[in-house]
Amino acid sequence: MMRTSFCLIALLLIGCKPDGISDGPLMSISAESLDFGEVPVDTTASLSFTIDNQGSTEFEVLSVSIIEGRTAVWSVNGENSVLLESGESLEVEVAFAPYELTREEGRIQVRTTFEDEPSRYVILDGIGGLSIEDLDEDGFSPAEGDCDDGRDTVYPDAEEICDGRDNDCDDELGEDEVDEDYDGYLLCSGDCDDLNEAIYPGAEEICDDEDTDCDGVIQDRLDADSDGYSLCSGDCDDTTAVASPGNPELCDLIDNNCSGDVDDIDIDGDGFSPCDNGGDCDDNDYFAYPVIVDQSAKNGGDGTWDEPYASIAEALAGIDGVCRTVVLSQDTYEVSRTWSDGELTLVGAGDGPEAVKLTLGKDADGPIFAVSSNAHLILRNVTLYNSVSDVDGAALRADAADITLDGVVLSNNNCTDCDGGAVAVSSGTLTMENCTLIDNKSGDDGGAVAVSFGTLIDDGSLYEDNAGDRGGAIRAESSTVEMTDVTLLSNTAVTEGGGISLAGGSDHLIERVTVWSNSAQLYGGGIAVAGLEDSGSILRNLYVQDNVAGTAGGGVSVIGDAASFLLANSTIVANKSDDDGAGIYVEVDDASGLSIWSNIVYYNNGESGLYVSDGSGASVAYNTAFSTTSSINFSLGEGEDVGENEERDPTFGSFSNDGEPAKDDLTLASGSSEIGSGPQTGEGPSGYVWTDADNSRNDRGATGGQGG
Repeated sequence: MMRTSFCLIALLLIGCKPDGISDGPLMSISAESLDFGEVPVDTTASLSFTIDNQGSTEFEVLSVSIIEGRTAVWSVNGENSVLLESGESLEVEVAFAPYELTREEGRIQVRTTFEDEPSRYVILDGIGGLSIEDLDEDGFSPAEGDCDDGRDTVYPDAEEICDGRDNDCDDELGEDEVDEDYDGYLLCSGDCDDLNEAIYPGAEEICDDEDTDCDGVIQDRLDADSDGYSLCSGDCDDTTAVASPGNPELCDLIDNNCSGDVDDIDIDGDGFSPCDNGGDCDDNDYFAYPVIVDQSAKNGGDGTWDEPYASIAEALAGIDGVCRTVVLSQDTYEVSRTWSDGELTLVGAGDGPEAVKLTLGKDADGPIFAVSSNAHLILRNVTLYNSVSDVDGAALRADAADITLDGVVLSNNNCTDCDGGAVAVSSGTLTMENCTLIDNKSGDDGGAVAVSFGTLIDDGSLYEDNAGDRGGAIRAESSTVEMTDVTLLSNTAVTEGGGISLAGGSDHLIERVTVWSNSAQLYGGGIAVAGLEDSGSILRNLYVQDNVAGTAGGGVSVIGDAASFLLANSTIVANKSDDDGAGIYVEVDDASGLSIWSNIVYYNNGESGLYVSDGSGASVAYNTAFSTTSSINFSLGEGEDVGENEERDPTFGSFSNDGEPAKDDLTLASGSSEIGSGPQTGEGPSGYVWTDADNSRNDRGATGGQGG
């Protein structure tokens, strides 16, 4: 240890005793208490005291420790087992770190070898004060008056808003920021009667002669739809005149007669309605009605609601000769059936298709239903899933027969080395409406659907995450396709047609189809067309966006020896290919019957935006191409460029190019050059009408023309 001063050393050497130093050890402490005052929470304040040896001989400080008080707020930074020679001092630092708004007290014990007083004590006192941190970053800390540092709308002198809180920290709420009836609505948020918990904005109108929903109108005695009834005189829906007591019930998903049931028509009294999912095919014949299946029923039933059949097999054996309809109660059914006996309808009795599920029977090699011999299978409101097969159509197959699907879900079906991951139809008609086909796979063509030498009719279905070789979602070969308001999303093809692959066929009408985020390793990330030689076939009003082709035709590809059809009024945006035609690609020897008119090709990523092989003879006119990444918007031969093709920004409502097409608005903005700049009737393919739906001149892109 160092001596306290050079003078002290000198005095000791000559044997003299300086003033103030006693014989033997003498301990003193600089403070008997430390008062920290008020310290903001979550900060730390420090004070110190010293232990002095004012005697002539040494003593040892054994320990300095907190013996009373919370060690979470009090701490000591001092050495233990320290030898203090005469005149030496030991400084002890004490820290106070409050985390609550409260008084904190404590006591420190100093233990030494000083025999006269081996322990001394220092009293600690401090108060946790308001925080100086501004956690909500509103410019005020609690120490500066912020009464709620977790909300940036609350601070001194803030504007009072309607949230039931003291925004300006003056300990007062506005007179209208109350909810005295505890209905969850404040006067300032529209509660028109804060003393009645049944009255608040959006409340259901009841017959109380009050403005129950706070819309400013007492509805109870009004007849808004002029059908002769108010809500309080029995009208169950005062927004439409087709719903009121005594009205005839219609098949329109509305309770027309206010009976409490929807579409409850049963003229012949057989217990079944002729409306969709009701099952009655002849409501004038008491003996014509569907049979019921409930797998929990006992065997030996007669197919009625009271005594249903216990299996689909029993139902098919006892099917009504007129109605030929089977209603399936909510359950999962294992099925592997063939059907060749005329028309058969299976209806799920659940609120949605997920309530009634059909899957392949154990040890069966699919499909769930195989239809033949000109028979017709109709499925409504059911789900077909998890069927695996090595023959065409893992879930459904029709050979020279028809299948109709209405509100059906087909998911996770797999045709391992065959066509049609979910459905395959050959020489028949597949009709679909508002179906969902998701996660189906095919080892060959048509990840979800394959149609050959037949007809595909689809209105409003969704194809998502299906995968196949040619046609990630759909493969149609030598067939007719009629498709409206369909969505193709995130399907993948090994070779061509990530969404659709068309091979030949005739009389196609594919319109208002959304083709988003599909991919193909070779041609046609969205749509691939090959060998289509039919001047009557039309593809129009398509939204083709964010599709990818490994070779060419990120959006649409047309290949083969010859091509003849019309591709018109489509918006083809942000597609990608490694080669030419990132938006549209045509590589055909004879395309003299092909017309590509009034399309918008924008922001595509490839060697060119719209590519047509030189000398093919295709007719390309009134198209707008812009902002292709290669800067080559059009790659056309002189013979193919019929005129009025423009390189300019089409100006959409909004476009972000972030790979999420659902966020974009590809309608034409007001003032867009594409509005009214398309062809006029009399130009292009003979007899084709270009006029928009509002009878104005054709707008380029998907919003113009007949299907816009």
